[in-house]
This record gives sequence, structure tokens and C-alpha cells, in this order.
Amino acid sequence: MSQTSYRQVWLAYAMGISSGILGTLVYRELAGASLEPDVAQYEQVRNFVAQTYVKRLDAEEILTRSLRGLTRSLDPYSRYYNTEESNKLELETAGNYPGIGVVLRRMNDRQRVLFSMAGSPASLAGLEPGDEIVSVEGVPAAGLSWSEFSDRMRGPAGSEVQLTVAKLLGEVVELRVERALVVDPSVRHAVLLPDAQAIGYISVHSFSRRTPQEFDEALEKLTAQGMQGLILDLRGNLGGVMESALAMADRFVREGVLLRTESRRSVELHEATVEATRYPDLPLVVLVDGDSASASEILAGALQDHRRAALVGTPTYGKGMVQTIRQFREFGTRVKVTSAYYYSPSGRLFERTAEEGRTHGIVPDVYIELDAEQAQETAQFLESYSPPETVVPALQRWQASEPLARIPEVPSDAHLAAALELFQGTRPSASASDPQ
Repeated sequence: MSQTSYRQVWLAYAMGISSGILGTLVYRELAGASLEPDVAQYEQVRNFVAQTYVKRLDAEEILTRSLRGLTRSLDPYSRYYNTEESNKLELETAGNYPGIGVVLRRMNDRQRVLFSMAGSPASLAGLEPGDEIVSVEGVPAAGLSWSEFSDRMRGPAGSEVQLTVAKLLGEVVELRVERALVVDPSVRHAVLLPDAQAIGYISVHSFSRRTPQEFDEALEKLTAQGMQGLILDLRGNLGGVMESALAMADRFVREGVLLRTESRRSVELHEATVEATRYPDLPLVVLVDGDSASASEILAGALQDHRRAALVGTPTYGKGMVQTIRQFREFGTRVKVTSAYYYSPSGRLFERTAEEGRTHGIVPDVYIELDAEQAQETAQFLESYSPPETVVPALQRWQASEPLARIPEVPSDAHLAAALELFQGTRPSASASDPQ
């Protein structure tokens, strides 16, 4: 078939109609050329659906549904992203989002400012701890659900949002705040634990392209404060950018393989580099749970296999497949397709679907379940943000007048207690275990 005069290349899966999926199809339109049999079949089915389905569907919607069907039928992780979803995915992996950069707390049906991100539009507009957002674009905030309120606060970078704000001391002001791309920190908390003999604590919420930089900044801050050991919290971290997880593993491992990826066509080894290793001897414990997945498992598995960290918690999720994302710039879309399996340095495949009956990925060295109350408190903390040091005095003043407005503190759960016991030598030494 001629390779010239291509106008479009469409990969598609016929949309499900009433009784189910119609079949895997491909559409390719060529000027002056006859259609291949499978392409011709797609065209016939598409036309039949457009003319017969009980609801009116335009060609773009039919195509979108077809592409979603194709990717979703492969495995739970492959996916097609339309233009809007593609733009959102790019922001997520970059670690940015369009907004004003304010962290809020809903208190007694009131939207209160916990703090503004450093250098954000909210900070420049003067939003301070304890301020209440009374209305958004003239709509009272008290009558809105959280999702409705969030939708009104969001908007494209460069647009403005009108806010009525009641200041903590009682003054009511009208503000027009211009939205911008602001950083959504993936390193949410970085502190020295109180009464713990210079043990640092860092929680990583996800892995964006910015995460290694945020992680380095957190390590440098804690090192300057006298940190002599680190608890790295990956609980609830569903993953993200694989390269970021590898860069963070490289901070602790001098040499050797950090990860092996195996596709249909090749095997690739990702190795540590001496130049990137900044903390080769820092004592380290990693916290994991059933929501630690993908890039979290890459990092935890590399540290466990190289005996650089003891893992504490519950078995990880078990996502051991690599997704490759391709952007189709002419259409403004993206497709994410599983392209390889990944293996730990010792050759462990973390994918839980690899063996019948398997329900997890990595088994921690110290296995401890949290009770329901501890699990809920910990999950809420891991979703929260630590405030910039510059706003802590204002938060403390607010906290003194309203006890509910507290600064997030690391909850003392059983996982954290076990990690501290390892540092103190009061718990038997851990040894790495293979998933069973």
C-alpha cells in the first residue's frame, strides 16, 4: 500500500453498544487509496452506529469512545487521553497545576485558609492563615459542596477569580486573584521527629518530574538540622514518573542495578551512578502499605535489595508494569500503553497479576497492620501539607484562638513506632523477604 498522502492515522476500538464490545478495529484514511479490510470494517461499523444508535453521536465522540475501548481492553493501566485529559496529565507529571496556590480547611461549613504556598498568587494577594473565603464569583461558599467550590476556584492560568474574603481580624475585602501554574509539592512533609535522636521524616505523596529536586531540598534541610537517620514514608504513594524514583534510589546506592525493565524487544538495566550518590551511609527505614504502587515499589525494591533500607508496614500494591506515553501533537491527545515489566535488582517481578492467587507486590521486612483508627489518621495526614516556615507563626496564633486549626503533625502509628525501634536497636534486625 502507498505510504504517501496520509491525512490521519487513527487507532480505534469499536465502542460498546448494548450487548457489548463490537471488536478491535483500526481506521486509516488515505487519499486516493482503497481501505484495508479491517479499516473498511471500522468505517462500516462507525457509520452504522452513527445512523442507528438511539442517541446522536458526532464523529469525534465515536472516535474517542473507540480509542478508549482499544486501550482499556489491553490491561487496567493502558489508557487514551483526549485533549483536555492530555493537558491535565502533562501538568500532573510536571508537578504543576493551574490555580492560586492556597491550602484550605473546611471548618463548620466555612472555607478557611490554612496557608498560601510560598510565592503563589494567593500569597501575593495577601491570603493568610485563618482567612475565610466567603464567596467565589459572587456565589456564597457556605452553600457549595467541596467539589463545587473547587470547580469555581479552578481555571486556566492567566484567568482571574473574584473572592470575597473575611480576614481573621474581621475585615471583609474583595480580591481579584490571577490564576497561574503553581507547584503541587510531592514531598509533603520533611521534619526532624521530636524526641527521636535526630531522626528525620520525609513523606512523598507521588512522583512527578520535580520530586527529586524537592527530595534533595528536604534532605539538605534536615541534614543541616543534624539528621542522623531517615524514615522515608511511601505509604499511599500510587507512583508516577519512574525516572524520579530511580533518581531518588541513586541518592542512597553507590553502584549496581536499580531496576531491570523487559519489553518484547529488549532488556534495559538502570544502574546507580557514583556521582549521584549523596547519602550512601545514612541509616534508612522505608514505610510502605497496600497503596504503595509502581514507582514507589521501584524505589522501595531497589533499597531493599541493596540492603540500604529496612521496609516496615504491609505488602505493597503489586504494579510491576511500565507504561509508555506517546503524544499525538496533531490531535492534542496522548496514549498510555503498557510496554514492559519491571524487575527489582535481585530479579523480583512485583506485578501481582503475574501469578495466580497473588495479591500483593513487595513484602516488608517488618510486617505490621494498623488498626482502623490509626490507618484513617495516617491517611489524612499523608494527604495534608506542611506549611512554609514563614507562615508558622501566623498558624500558631490562629491555633491558639481556635484549637481545630492545628499544624499537621506526624501521627505516632505502629509503623512509625517500629521504624524508631529499628533505629534504637530495640527491635530485632530485619532481613529482606521475597514476596510469597
